[in-house]
Amino acid sequence: MEPSDPLGRMLEARELSLEALHDYAACVARVGRALRGFFHPAAQQVLPWDVRHAARLRPLLPHIEDDDARALVERVLDRFEERVAPVFDHLRAQVIHGDMTLDDVLLDERGSVTGVIDETGASWSARPGRRQRPRDPPAAGVRPRARRPAGRHAR
Repeated sequence: MEPSDPLGRMLEARELSLEALHDYAACVARVGRALRGFFHPAAQQVLPWDVRHAARLRPLLPHIEDDDARALVERVLDRFEERVAPVFDHLRAQVIHGDMTLDDVLLDERGSVTGVIDETGASWSARPGRRQRPRDPPAAGVRPRARRPAGRHAR
C-alpha cells in the first residue's frame, strides 16, 4: 500500500504484501483465540456464511448460471449434508467472527491490521483450527475427562 493512498480506500488481498497477509492471518487467529470461552445470545443468529447452515443455500442453486459451477456447488452441498451435518453438533464450538474480510479491519500504511470494526458476523459455530473428530456427547451425569495439555505443560 502506498503512503499516498487516501484513507478509507478499500483494498483487495492481492494488493497486500506477503508480510501483511501473514499479519492479517495472525490477527484472525488471535481474534478466534480471544473468543474462546465467550458467549452471547446474539451469537445464535443464523448467518448465510456460517458453514453450519450451508444446506440452506441449496434453494439458491438455480441462480448459478454456469452449469459446471452449479454442479460443483451441488456436489459440495450433498457431501456436506452426508458427512458434516450429521456430526456438526458434536464438534467443538465457540463464538467465531466468521466474516473477517478486508472490509472488516483497519489497516495501517504497511497493510498491517490495527483494528477489527465489524462484529455482526459473529456466530456460534465449529471452532476453527486443527482437524476435529466428532466427540460423543457425554452420558447423562458424567463429567468429561479433562485433556492433558501438550507441549511444555505436559508432564
